[in-house]
Amino acid sequence: MNNSPTNMWIVIDEMPPGSMNFEKIGGIKIFRPRASNEVALCVEAENNLRSEFEVGKYTDRETINRILKHQFSFFINLLNQLLPTLASLDFLRFLLTEYDKTSEIDRLYKNNQLNDDKEKWADLGPTIRRAIKYLAERVILFRPVELPDVSDEIIIEATEKIWICAEELVKHYILSDQTFMIFPDDTIFEVNPVGNHNYWTLKINNNYATEVRERIRIDTMNRDKFIHSPSFDLQSSEHEKILGDAFKNTMSLSYLEVLGTLRTFIDLAQPPQEGFPIPFVHREQTLNLLASYLNFPQPAIEQVIAGFSISQSNLETEGREIWKPKQEYRAFRRGIFEAPHSTGTHLIFSKAMAEESALQLVGGIVFKDIPPEWRSDEVNVALETLSNEAGKWFEQVVLKNFEMVGVFGIKSMKNGIGQQNKRITIPPDVGEIDYLGYSPCENLLVLCECKMVRAGFEPKYFRDEIYEFVGSNTSYFKKFQRKIDWVRQNVNDICDALSSVRVHDVPITPTRIATVIVTLYPSIVSCFTTDFPCVSITEIMMGYKQNGNWPYKLGVLIC
Repeated sequence: MNNSPTNMWIVIDEMPPGSMNFEKIGGIKIFRPRASNEVALCVEAENNLRSEFEVGKYTDRETINRILKHQFSFFINLLNQLLPTLASLDFLRFLLTEYDKTSEIDRLYKNNQLNDDKEKWADLGPTIRRAIKYLAERVILFRPVELPDVSDEIIIEATEKIWICAEELVKHYILSDQTFMIFPDDTIFEVNPVGNHNYWTLKINNNYATEVRERIRIDTMNRDKFIHSPSFDLQSSEHEKILGDAFKNTMSLSYLEVLGTLRTFIDLAQPPQEGFPIPFVHREQTLNLLASYLNFPQPAIEQVIAGFSISQSNLETEGREIWKPKQEYRAFRRGIFEAPHSTGTHLIFSKAMAEESALQLVGGIVFKDIPPEWRSDEVNVALETLSNEAGKWFEQVVLKNFEMVGVFGIKSMKNGIGQQNKRITIPPDVGEIDYLGYSPCENLLVLCECKMVRAGFEPKYFRDEIYEFVGSNTSYFKKFQRKIDWVRQNVNDICDALSSVRVHDVPITPTRIATVIVTLYPSIVSCFTTDFPCVSITEIMMGYKQNGNWPYKLGVLIC
């Protein structure tokens, strides 16, 4: 099942200092371009910028975006010029090996174990990992040969320049997206005078990137305290109850059998004994063995692996671009690459990347994200049902967590609140209320909207969240404000209604109303709310435990 050709990159890795540069982060050695090439490319990029734009400050978003695209073109053109030199299976193995290393560093970072390297990795890590994925996709587009037909010296030089270009492409497209889509009125781009250490600077009058990244890190470390692991978006066994039959009718395998097939493939495909620790297996032979081992139909195995793979034809048909993160055929929810070989198509992958992609695949299911190779009308209907169940699960999570801090309430109020003659009807233009509770200790009525947002740190996805929460005429914020207004206007009747369902034994007599939108994961939209907090369930619970009472002043109203 494995091929183990000579690995030129392993030899290079062992060359003396001054050849290929490696740097330790968290005790793990990863490839980094030499400073000499960083400086040389920086000079070229500076000349490119100054050829079109004068020294000064730019605040117009169209102009800033044009500047960033101008620089993006410089790096993409250089990468396109150099990459054919290295586009080989050996280079792909090198990339995937480096990705495995970054995953180990990332694990240390998320567990708060990087110590002195923590800030460095927070700034550098996401860029390196995206750049490696993009380079792997680009190599596949070239139908790579086994080894590059150039000298070691050219390989080293080209590798460093390509690496720098890929990282700069990641930085520039993210800066462009955040300028144009997220903070168009809060961005200043400055072309600095000649001789400055940085020839340009971009400032956002909002420290969102650092803030959101740190919120995500803290949320990840503490989520298990408030959400029994795994959360519903990762509970494959629960998904199976809703998706199993639809998958069986579509693929001849249940949902769990599909995921089990991927898990078995990732576990059983082994790297060669020598060279890079990267599995490289004959596609047809491996899938035949997998079908026999699992006793599943061969066509079903083909369909499963196709939904988790990236091929040259996929990338060409879709027109893969690094600045299009919503594209289907990218290394995100797909963790296997198809590569050519003289003996037939092979499958090659990083174990860490494949495992991360499988996790992203499972996590996206409740948001109805699924490979087109696995879709059918029946599966689509089941996904809609699953998405609704996910929302109900999250409302229950919020209810149980509030009970832990002395807030008692009810969830999922579609048409009204209360029983018998105390029942109050919720008007259609107000809509369903996700959660309404009462804290006897604080005399506090809590009105909460629960939203199952996805995890991630991608400006284009941020834009979608911002539009859903803030930007549209039917945004979540506007809908929630209508609920707030209705509750304030009817607070006495609502309290009587809550008493009728006995959320607590004491009389419900609030002096204040606390309003909040609670999300499953931290969301960028918290940067855009001025009327009430928008925080993750982990964040609000940590705040409650730290303060000993309701943790926010924003959104608290006097009855």
